Amino acid sequence: MLANYFPQTEKLLGTKLFSELASHFHGNDFAIFPQYLKENLPDIEVRYSFTPELSRLELTVHTAQLEYQEFHPAQQSLRPLQTVADAKKVNISLSPNIRLFKSRFPVWEIWEECKQACGTPDLINLDLQPKIKTPYFYIINQGANGPKAYPIKKKIFHLIEGIQAGSPFGDIAEKLYAHKDPIVLSKALSKIQSLKLIEKFHIDQR
Repeated sequence: MLANYFPQTEKLLGTKLFSELASHFHGNDFAIFPQYLKENLPDIEVRYSFTPELSRLELTVHTAQLEYQEFHPAQQSLRPLQTVADAKKVNISLSPNIRLFKSRFPVWEIWEECKQACGTPDLINLDLQPKIKTPYFYIINQGANGPKAYPIKKKIFHLIEGIQAGSPFGDIAEKLYAHKDPIVLSKALSKIQSLKLIEKFHIDQR
């Protein structure tokens, strides 16, 4: 059963080690399996340090597939917003199929390499050193034909995070404007629109 949720983790570890670890995992809450791996894998700080993150990504993708909803992006383009005052007039809804993912490792690229490999994946071309101060930020968008991931900047990650949390768009923009490295709102929205992630929006004309 675990292998159905974590096929690339199994491929990376090898069937023997994965099966041994799975045999000692008790419970039906697969959400805790990544933490279980982190606590039980051998040589966790070296050879397998990114494996729990890979399994966390697999769980995210699997959940997104189960919860997929048909989605039609907004056909109109949102006009450029330059100020917080502009942002306070806007309400935005995003695709229900978006998942945000943050990791110290390039886990999407690792996942892709694992999927394409016939046997043990060769990750020699990837930088597998953990990035503590500059982690990787991804939008994972589940489509009808499978998931796609897009690397994004931290500010766009937090913009989408705030929208998903239901915070007023103006409040999110105000907070990100006040940051020492302020967001360029027009560019951020242009990026989100180019990925066709906006479901609908409303502008208060008052």
